Amino acid sequence: MSSAISLYAAILDGGHKNAPFVVNHLKRVGIRKWEDCTKVRLSRFPGQLLAAGVCQSSACQYVAVLKAALNRYAEAGVIPCANVRDALKCRNEKTQKVYLTEDELARLEEVEAGGPRERFVQLCFLISAKTGMRMSDTLRVSSRNIQGGYLRYVSKKTSIEACVPVSDKTAAWIREVNAISVRPGTSTYELLIKGLCRRAGITSDAKVFKAGKERANEKWNFVTSHTARVTFCTLLSQKGVPIQDIATMAGHSNTTMTENYIVRTAPKVNAAAMAFLA
Repeated sequence: MSSAISLYAAILDGGHKNAPFVVNHLKRVGIRKWEDCTKVRLSRFPGQLLAAGVCQSSACQYVAVLKAALNRYAEAGVIPCANVRDALKCRNEKTQKVYLTEDELARLEEVEAGGPRERFVQLCFLISAKTGMRMSDTLRVSSRNIQGGYLRYVSKKTSIEACVPVSDKTAAWIREVNAISVRPGTSTYELLIKGLCRRAGITSDAKVFKAGKERANEKWNFVTSHTARVTFCTLLSQKGVPIQDIATMAGHSNTTMTENYIVRTAPKVNAAAMAFLA
């Protein structure tokens, strides 16, 4: 009987690599057993992912994992929600992101970490901001991936090969991360990086559009692990690097994906244009 298996076990039995992440965030919206799968609670799940710093496209993937698990047991009569599809809506809407400036990255680097977990998070974020790697890839690469001043690796998420120049400092950070045995989970990572950014003085006023709502707060509140890759792509774009080259370094399959990682800042216009506009 399908009801004999717990909700979490049913999700994990699907074998999807993101299933543990889905289970963790279900707990945060009060869903622990089949009876909790009401329309109200399920509808909170996509918003919980976005609030935790998950990018829109990834949130939709996690929602799909949950939908698949629930649909496998829909006929057993153990799910209160009559229409899981309607409850778990996740539109791939555009979101307004934040990125860190070079000065803010420098200040983050100078923060003294309060133990190995914070140091791990601090280094992973800095490495990602300097190489464009996803957090999952920062855990896999080592000095063996660096040859001739270039970091080469195949992305765990997309299986796309990426190639990016690295400095001696970044190479040293990668070696240090490899030596840290404490590996905080995703939720802990997101909390720690916010705290590090707050201590780094990344407190300017910021406004973003996320999950269909406009939100305003100090900037550190909006920093997530994903912000590092956004920072990488945005800073390179500001420096005039062609978007195709940014895509190659970020391990993107196309430049459309890369466009979503570039925060649009004030356009640069010449004196004549400025005189007309102003």
